[in-house]
Amino acid sequence: MKNHGWWNDGCSYVKDGNLILECKQESDGRLISGAVRSISKDGSKIMFKEAKGLYEIKFKVDKGSGFWYAFWLFADNDESHVSGSAQNAAELDFFEILPGNSPWKYNGVNGNEPGRLMTTIHWDAYGAAHKMKGTDGIKVTDKDNNFYDNWHIYQFEWNDDNYKCYLDGNLLWVMCGKDYGNGICEAPGYMKISAEFGEWGGPVDSVIQAGGSRKMYVDYVKVYKKRISD
Repeated sequence: MKNHGWWNDGCSYVKDGNLILECKQESDGRLISGAVRSISKDGSKIMFKEAKGLYEIKFKVDKGSGFWYAFWLFADNDESHVSGSAQNAAELDFFEILPGNSPWKYNGVNGNEPGRLMTTIHWDAYGAAHKMKGTDGIKVTDKDNNFYDNWHIYQFEWNDDNYKCYLDGNLLWVMCGKDYGNGICEAPGYMKISAEFGEWGGPVDSVIQAGGSRKMYVDYVKVYKKRISD
């Protein structure tokens, strides 16, 4: 049995008015972490499902290694929607943050530099046809030397022909639909906020191995629909 990649309900809870997603190790060695989504586990109840608009999250994260934090949306990206384009289905990773050292080397960037934030689009499901393209990302401490001590606001603007990403009011990048998925995703999806262990996150830090934990804190998530002109 693998010891990583387990989402555990006990790692997602509210404390002092904030959602907390915790990363830790169980006594049997399994690495567990928290995740929440706007759909029930069996998919029978949808609390929120939307497409274009402005997605905003206020968050703070602990520094550590062996895991990553993510704010993302899943829009029907399964084998029945393989078409060569993200237009009818996609996984939109609004952001993923790798706070520690990682073997990640996608999008032309060597992920061994700790503390990267990037945005990635996946389409054509996750089998042989799977495609993905993302930004090179930033080193978070280049934007804020005390990044892990402070709260931040991240915005993902989902437009008709591009995606725009902002951190604390500063534009990070513009992703044109024709370059990231052969077209902007038109399908609505449900949101996820997650912390996750896995080989992609690199070696697990000593604090977690010693019985401690690392956390992601969320103050709020807001979604704004695009105003339709008269």
